[in-house]
Amino acid sequence: MKQIVNVKRGLFAAALLLTMVNIGCTKKEISAVGADGRYKLTVGRLGASSLISPMVLIATEKQYFDKYNVDIDLKLMDSATSSEALSMGKMDCIYQEFNQQMASADQGAKITIFAGNRSGGVYVIARKEDAEELYDIANWKGKTIGLIGPTTNIDYITDYVLRNDYGIDTDKDVKYFKLNDMVSLQQALKRGQVDITFADPLYTETLDEQGLTILYPLSHVQKDYVCCRQMAWTTAFEAKPDAYKNYLKAQILAYRDYYTDRDAAIKLLLAASGQDEDYVVNYIYDRSKNADKYFNPDPNYNGVLAQFKSMIRLGYTPGARELYEFFNISVYASALKEILQEYPGDPYFTDLKELFLKNNNQYPDFEKTYKTYF
Repeated sequence: MKQIVNVKRGLFAAALLLTMVNIGCTKKEISAVGADGRYKLTVGRLGASSLISPMVLIATEKQYFDKYNVDIDLKLMDSATSSEALSMGKMDCIYQEFNQQMASADQGAKITIFAGNRSGGVYVIARKEDAEELYDIANWKGKTIGLIGPTTNIDYITDYVLRNDYGIDTDKDVKYFKLNDMVSLQQALKRGQVDITFADPLYTETLDEQGLTILYPLSHVQKDYVCCRQMAWTTAFEAKPDAYKNYLKAQILAYRDYYTDRDAAIKLLLAASGQDEDYVVNYIYDRSKNADKYFNPDPNYNGVLAQFKSMIRLGYTPGARELYEFFNISVYASALKEILQEYPGDPYFTDLKELFLKNNNQYPDFEKTYKTYF
């Protein structure tokens, strides 16, 4: 596969800068609890409505953080500086897209991935006349795939699945065509410059009149593929794991409320996003209309590992460390176990247990540690 050299250099440079920043940081004292005996966490979030965490919103509104003795200071942040803010300890944790942070952590930045936030949210689209053929992913061989430049997680998901699940040599048997945005990619698809591309639900309303159609959500290509993750400042994560555990316990409770109290969840999303109800229902809440966008706190080590392997293969990160060296599943597992003990037999929490066992079983010594853990 032909790659854009300066894209790789840019990602390497950003990761290297964060590593150098970490080395030069003044050490900051970390207290497990505040003077009042409560856990304190500064949590960064992006302003983009698509990256809102309903679990954090609900846990705040319903005082679940208070229930588990956690005070959070929720701060808006800029995506361009979020990695630096996290690795320098200006934030205790953030939730957002994670590929740049993963490349930085690979090269030594003090960042630990510890939980999930969102999966799904993108459609695969094609021309109507090609839809029947391209519905079968095996037929993507020999085709041109349109991607957003310089790089996104869709690059890594596509590369991994085509190579590992379909035996397609993505260096030789597919071509990649990159443009800066989804609208331009749809025009390229319409003109025949690409055969397949991807679209956020917001960009699908005019597909039919352009002669284009949705094949399926990207989750059909890779089930439960990962998008946004929750990431911690490693120094704080290691100093006060119980703070992060209780932070996750509150979110696990909120996960159940998100799916059982639809009206309350939508009301909170309306207030937080600044969007109208049609937007919130169709593009955030309703999985049948939002490209299978699914909010859940499961870490999904397996899904992140697939992207990490592709990032290494494509030259976007060197693979200087093993993923498990900066990826922790034990704190989430401990939080989920305590919730299962507190609410025995609850089907939503039992589902999260099954999700954890399925999506994290490639973590080292997983069978030994978690087979009878719960």
